[in-house]
Amino acid sequence: MTNIIKPFNILREVIEEDGVTGVTFEVSKINTIEELDVDNKVTVGDYWAGGSSTRTKMTSYLSVPADEDIETYLYKYLKGEGWIS
Repeated sequence: MTNIIKPFNILREVIEEDGVTGVTFEVSKINTIEELDVDNKVTVGDYWAGGSSTRTKMTSYLSVPADEDIETYLYKYLKGEGWIS
């Protein structure tokens, strides 16, 4: 995978018995919580004062096929699961 800032961190790699690579990784995302203003309109971004956000973090394990690039495979997997937009 190209040198980009990745939204995940690979913590450990192991070669499993069948030749695939097992990857323990960590990923997180920040969710902006929308709030209603005084007119009951949703306010977000630059127009949003006093709002809040939450951070969701996950550590997991994934088996990556031997012929796949680990970072590209992990990126596609996390994108498909909604962790990367």
